[in-house]
Amino acid sequence: MANTKGFGERQQVIDECLQSSRGYSFEEMRQRCNVVLEKRGFSPVSALNTIRADVEEIENKYGEEATVEMIRIGRVKRYRYKNEGFSIYKAPLPADDLEHLKEMMDALSLYEGRPQFEWISDLMGRLQSTTSIVTKDKNPVVGFDENLDLVGREHFQPILDFIKYQKAIQLTYRSFNSDNDIVVTFHPYYLRQYNNRWFLFGECDNRDDLTNYALDRIVNIKESSVPYRPNNGKYDFTEYFDDFIGVSKKGDTIEEVILLITQPQYNYIKTKPLHSTQTVIENRGEGGVVIRIKVIPNRELEQKILSYGDGITVLSPAHLRETICERINASLEKYKKVQF
Repeated sequence: MANTKGFGERQQVIDECLQSSRGYSFEEMRQRCNVVLEKRGFSPVSALNTIRADVEEIENKYGEEATVEMIRIGRVKRYRYKNEGFSIYKAPLPADDLEHLKEMMDALSLYEGRPQFEWISDLMGRLQSTTSIVTKDKNPVVGFDENLDLVGREHFQPILDFIKYQKAIQLTYRSFNSDNDIVVTFHPYYLRQYNNRWFLFGECDNRDDLTNYALDRIVNIKESSVPYRPNNGKYDFTEYFDDFIGVSKKGDTIEEVILLITQPQYNYIKTKPLHSTQTVIENRGEGGVVIRIKVIPNRELEQKILSYGDGITVLSPAHLRETICERINASLEKYKKVQF
């Protein structure tokens, strides 16, 4: 099996080399691969065995048409396709690739007919006509925890285009706590999903800090004539969300949150951690497990804790413990006042 790191890039270079009537030695292929790999941020290939394995992988995957022959020029062994004019990028897809493509098409078919996904029907038609793949099994075996009827989903593709083409937008928004719309000029940078809702991150034109708007509260969106203000690396969204849960960043102070988890609940939380920093401090047996996470406290953290009911008790920090107690007591009082 070929080394998978940078294999796609190596495969393209090797395919070009094997198409040449002069042939290329493994060393020449290695050198040409390394030029491309270094440009694309991959580690260079040091072993000729990697190139040999790549060539074998091409032969095994694409069958007889991809047979590679060796020619000798003096003492140098060179390699080329025996079938002149062959290229793996002109060849029919091999069986395993067809199966993977079918799985992908089956997954895409779940979105057919939904708003903003009309393009899927056209794509599926073209793929089926060119590959003879039949999709839509009567008994699907994969499901997604995805609300395809979510309010605001129609804004997703336009927003994605505005981000892609770096266009400022005029955004009309109505919060849950108001009956009045607000209109802002906004520079969109990033879309993120949390708890089956989508959020748009960017900067308002009159501010220089990051703001987010829930797509299901957006009333209208259109292009603005204001020049776009690019992110230019100001926000690294590959790391931005590492220090908190959800989408609401309240300050920059990371705190140690100590939680007592009941044993039955810990069996679940152990397999689905509350946060990537989750570590066990103490196992008290039937008394539960004490864990620690390092996060910036926010409302999503509170909601996460409350969602486990009596399975989680906050030990520290004190302000978070008090907040959770207040919310539990307020909920209890409401239950006491309910008349049946």
